[in-house]
Amino acid sequence: MNSVVELISRKESITLEFKSDQGPLGDSDLIDAVVCLANAQGGHLLIGVEDDGTVTGLHTLHQTRPEQLAALIANRTVPPIQVSVDFVDINVQDAHTQVAVVVVPTSTQPAATSSGRLLIRYLDSRGKPGCRPLYPNELSSWQTDRGQLDISAQVVSGTNWDDLDPLEFERLRR
Repeated sequence: MNSVVELISRKESITLEFKSDQGPLGDSDLIDAVVCLANAQGGHLLIGVEDDGTVTGLHTLHQTRPEQLAALIANRTVPPIQVSVDFVDINVQDAHTQVAVVVVPTSTQPAATSSGRLLIRYLDSRGKPGCRPLYPNELSSWQTDRGQLDISAQVVSGTNWDDLDPLEFERLRR
């Protein structure tokens, strides 16, 4: 529990997201947040915590079992994102309030919602984290960042031997 209180005391970041559950939190908003984290660096999603760090707790609809929440996330993501979920009791003004702690791994391949939304977490110009689409033209950069693609090994169409610099061959030999 102490580590959860420590997480709550921090600000939201690329690897830490707070979600209110007073509404309650909709399934699509939950899945979007998980996909965003997975496509960035992974991290923690705390459900039942407001953006300012105020603990408001889980809605009664979500006070089930952690494995049910993990199964929902796996079933609504492609490829399935295997998260770990824990429900933690936190003492707020002499009352026990339950918060869901979802640990999201870094995705090794682009992850999307089952409805086809490919999202990534980012920091805006003020350093505030958000979620935005991961565009097709960014996929090669995404793969390069994870060591899955060597841009220098890409075939350049329309080239021939005359386009290559003999001096570079000599440098390579040395």
